[in-house]
Amino acid sequence: MESFPHSSTAPSELDYLVNTLLSPNPSMTVQNVLGYLYNYLPYVKHEHNLKIVLASFLNNPVCFGAKPPSFSDNYLIIEVFKLITEKKLKVSQPTLPIKTFYDVLAKELVHFVSFNPLQNSWKVLPIIAGISLSSELRGHLLPSFLEYRWFFSDFDSTMHRLFISSFQNTISASTHKDIVDLSLISLALKYRHSESINEYLGVMDPNFIIKRLIGLLYGPAGGAQLFKLFADWSPNNTDIVQSISHKVFQTPTIKHLNRLSFLLEKLFGNLDYNKKSFDLILESLSLFLTFDRDLNRFTESHKFLNTGAENLKDNDIYEQQYWRLVKSILFSQVLIFQGIISRFMHSRKSSLLSHFFSSSRKASRLENEYRDICSSILHCLYYLNYILIAIGQGGFDGYNFVYYVSMEIVLQNNVPGRFEHFSRLLMGNYEVNLHHQTLNSNYISRCKVLFVLGMWENYLQQSPVKDETFVEYLYSTTFDMVKDPYLHDAYLIEASHSVMLAYFSDMENSQKNLQKVLQYFELLTNQFPVRLSAHQFSVAVETLGKKIMTHSIIYENAFYKSSIDEFLHFVYSKCFNTVPGQPIKNRKVVPLHSAQPITEVEASSTISQLKANKENKDIIESNQAEKPNELFMDLASSGKDSTGYFATRETPNTSREGIIMAFLNVVPYLPMGVFVYWLNKIWILIMASNKEEQKFLIHKMWMGLSENLDLNRCEVAYNWWYETIRAAESNIGHEPTLFKL
Repeated sequence: MESFPHSSTAPSELDYLVNTLLSPNPSMTVQNVLGYLYNYLPYVKHEHNLKIVLASFLNNPVCFGAKPPSFSDNYLIIEVFKLITEKKLKVSQPTLPIKTFYDVLAKELVHFVSFNPLQNSWKVLPIIAGISLSSELRGHLLPSFLEYRWFFSDFDSTMHRLFISSFQNTISASTHKDIVDLSLISLALKYRHSESINEYLGVMDPNFIIKRLIGLLYGPAGGAQLFKLFADWSPNNTDIVQSISHKVFQTPTIKHLNRLSFLLEKLFGNLDYNKKSFDLILESLSLFLTFDRDLNRFTESHKFLNTGAENLKDNDIYEQQYWRLVKSILFSQVLIFQGIISRFMHSRKSSLLSHFFSSSRKASRLENEYRDICSSILHCLYYLNYILIAIGQGGFDGYNFVYYVSMEIVLQNNVPGRFEHFSRLLMGNYEVNLHHQTLNSNYISRCKVLFVLGMWENYLQQSPVKDETFVEYLYSTTFDMVKDPYLHDAYLIEASHSVMLAYFSDMENSQKNLQKVLQYFELLTNQFPVRLSAHQFSVAVETLGKKIMTHSIIYENAFYKSSIDEFLHFVYSKCFNTVPGQPIKNRKVVPLHSAQPITEVEASSTISQLKANKENKDIIESNQAEKPNELFMDLASSGKDSTGYFATRETPNTSREGIIMAFLNVVPYLPMGVFVYWLNKIWILIMASNKEEQKFLIHKMWMGLSENLDLNRCEVAYNWWYETIRAAESNIGHEPTLFKL
């Protein structure tokens, strides 16, 4: 029962509490002190008693003595003051009124700091941070605008000003490390997206803050290093959940990893454009790279972890907790990388508005700096790619922004041979072994290879200048993987095919390169339908055909008239020699995934957009790319397995149907001079198929002719269909309702 002050000469509960706070015994801990506060403050009935207890706590030698406790111990002040204010909001009368309680808090904290700003400022930071964390609940429980809103608006403003001045009084190079760390996590929990980070910093050097935050998270003793504790645990430990929760996820830096990373994102985004900032960014990325490499190798060295997260079971607690941690680390770093890159993007936007006043030399220097920065970011993402793959193909908004803008900056500002050498190192023997036995059994190695394949695909699609020697190395390395019959990973096979198609789409049409096309087409037919689905095969054949049809190489004194003629006859012979009636075991429509997180078009390349859009948008919000829906080609369509529209199958049941359907995808690109000739040849192939195949293929051919051709080809095709084939008279190929009028 709480006593009035001076109401009795006998020691009261209040007297005991004050004496304990001011003169604790040697065994008293921070947790003990905060426990007393939590059990007393929400229920206090008298204003004077609240003042006494707060003043006693602020002078408590356990929490605020000459030698401060560890950062992790004093962090509990934040948690407990959040709980105290939340409990106070829920406690009914006859305790101290809400307004009085908060008013006393504000006055005592302000008075305490003003008494000795240099000594006392740091002590109020965790208290204010804890109180601010309860503001959301306060808004729900006390919604009355007239009764509370103005009061709490004034209270919040007072606490905001006190926090800023106290933070600026606290942070310096000479301040004790634990005090700095406690102040930084208090800032991370107090800071809001709508606020200006510069308001908190004042004249402080942001470089100092960034260095301390990076060290707090990813330095040798940083919170993210706790992944190494998993080496001390076994999947068979009975208390593993409690151990991991206590020693990893309840630690301040891991618990608030997202908030700390968000703070770093803002700090990096606001750095000045000078050499000091550039050196700081490179130094920070070097620390990230060391951490990411260690994390990657740790995961690879543990067989329970080097299998990915796709097939985890409910009872795989050890593995689930580890993947939970590393996913948090990936999200954290991507947030920070967004800040680093958005700094460059904001400079680009500014230069658009002040084009005639800016130095081109300065802009060029900044682009060269960011070429180095983005190379380091890509190197970090290389080691983290196994986490991204575990999250799921398609990446996520922040990652896609960081990845694609980094690739664009690196490729657009590439020094001859630099990117090429960099990617070779990532695929070299020091990092990965490309032997199929290693790739089949080593998840981490596969993910490294997948990342490089994505970079190569982007290089082929986006690089303004390409190194011919490197492109041939890229081709031979990828082709060796894609043709390896003992390589089993479906994602790796698909990614390799995606790179091959990017290579052929970009190549120069020549007789030598045509032989590569034919060799690759031979491989495609050998892998269909066991390793490639009908849809994947169809997309690949269309890509090859479209490229060959764009430019014909005329042959002299040769069996074939041109490269187009040779390609089409080669495809025709493969179709002709495919035996009718061979069933496809897996008839599902499986899309051909890109080697990159998402297709480049959907990534909304930011630099390109800036040239057309000068509005002052938030650069992150304007790049919320989502994984695109898989694009299905018209003839390898929508995935109905047995019956489709008008009870007609939409997917092939046999190998012959699949390969001829792929050939039909080339029809829209046929030169006009040979258009009818090849329609006749394809019709011969269809007629040589069995009855069920004929029905399916005639339907597919009609769909292609009626829906996928330009006006000139469409007119010729219709004449051929009705005059040569006489489809209407024979009543073949379509239902009357399918006619496109």
